[in-house]
Amino acid sequence: MRRRIFPEDKQELRWSRFKELGEAASMFQVVGERVFPFLRELGGEESAYATHMRDARFTIPTPALLTKGDIRACAASRQASSPSGPQSAGSAALTNPW
Repeated sequence: MRRRIFPEDKQELRWSRFKELGEAASMFQVVGERVFPFLRELGGEESAYATHMRDARFTIPTPALLTKGDIRACAASRQASSPSGPQSAGSAALTNPW
């Protein structure tokens, strides 16, 4: 059985759900205050993932960016344009597990 990233009580944190809010400011608030903290804590406090995410920051600069398309495109673009290659887990680039 495949492990679920989002438990039943966290389904509203999926991109496919919160993007339906429509309003950029609402989506930005959900991502910054609920989704990103949830992603930082995946795997438990002592996991390798949590260790690498410890210093991660939510740095999507404006709410409008969330309405310009899939956040995966933003993350892929940042990684591709980075002079040092793919960014570390503590960087602003996010992958989209939705």
